[in-house]
Amino acid sequence: MGDSGYNFYMDGTRLPITPPKLTMKINNRNETASLISDVTINRLKAAGLTDISFEATFPVLTHYPFEQEAEKRTPSEWITFFEKHKAQKLPFRFIVTRSAPDGTALWDTNLQVSLEDYEEVEDAEDGSSLVISVNLKTYEDYHSDVYKTVQTSSGKTKAVATKTRTVSKVPTKKSYTVKSGDTLWLIAKKQYGDGNKWNKIYTANKTVIENTAKKHGRASSSNGWWIYPGEVLSIP
Repeated sequence: MGDSGYNFYMDGTRLPITPPKLTMKINNRNETASLISDVTINRLKAAGLTDISFEATFPVLTHYPFEQEAEKRTPSEWITFFEKHKAQKLPFRFIVTRSAPDGTALWDTNLQVSLEDYEEVEDAEDGSSLVISVNLKTYEDYHSDVYKTVQTSSGKTKAVATKTRTVSKVPTKKSYTVKSGDTLWLIAKKQYGDGNKWNKIYTANKTVIENTAKKHGRASSSNGWWIYPGEVLSIP
């Protein structure tokens, strides 16, 4: 996946070099059981959580020609980035965008995930890069019911659900992938019903918008005037 038509984002931050390989394993939850008649059946259930893995390369001394225009970070800053996401114990968005050579958007992967584990690999013979093997898992918000006991008219006691408590209170981040013909005004019109709120989107995505404009040879985006297919914008 070294092609520039692929971009990986972790919690809104684009990786500087697109990983060459992405593995996504949808885990099975089906159960088999043996009946008295010595027949084995398979109970079909919904798919389990998805395991996601890839290796990300971070330049130390050399900048490669295919390196993406990401935020400028040193290897130690990238290590801190992963340490922070593991220590926070909070889910975040993992996004992969794909586009054809002509810039046409193909399909996106947009998942809420948790950082399961990661491994830092350094090669003494190649001190020009740091490689981090990353393992993610899809994250699902879940709820628990709060019960209280009440006495019925017949004198019996029963448990009654009083309210539902959300165990995870992390707000889901909404994102939008720019398509051909889009403007920030049109996107704001679609998302908020008011195109005049375009500046709200620009302010929240200024770094991404400006970096992408520079990648396309422009000095700036002219305050969001220039946006390009494939850009992933967070919608505040």
